Amino acid sequence: QSGGGSILNISAISAIQPIAGFGLSVATWSGLMGYAKTLSLEIAKDGINVNTICPGYIDTDRLQKVFNSGGEDPLKVRAKLEAEIPLGRIGSPEDIANLVALLVSPAGSYITGCTIPVDGGLLRGLRRARRGLRLLLLRQRPRRCGLRLQRLTERPDPAGSGWGPRSDTS
Repeated sequence: QSGGGSILNISAISAIQPIAGFGLSVATWSGLMGYAKTLSLEIAKDGINVNTICPGYIDTDRLQKVFNSGGEDPLKVRAKLEAEIPLGRIGSPEDIANLVALLVSPAGSYITGCTIPVDGGLLRGLRRARRGLRLLLLRQRPRRCGLRLQRLTERPDPAGSGWGPRSDTS
């Protein structure tokens, strides 16, 4: 056994940017992304990378069925969708295959624990790492108003438990 390898999940862009009417799919894909991230932490020591690809609109038979299922002209539906995508086109299966080839090759050996959208820029949200950012946490407190915001930081609390309430009010 030489060790190492890659696990690659293919999810959907709706796991990152939910689409109305696809609640069960969104929940399932989001669970897969969480599991993949956790697994990447657990097996990295064995040289195994775990990543997830989230394709946007890809020109497949399934997408063609979607275009044909409504009452509108399929070409007009396609044109509307392409107008929403910053690169101005529907993706191809080759767009996904190219990323797969990178992630499972030696060139992708330092990429693990990532969720990567392949959507022509369709995803509008920013995804930032939490390290170094201040977080707000809703904590239940026995107060008249019910919930109270408590600001937390990654800086350890005086007791040394890791996370602690901020001592300043800024």
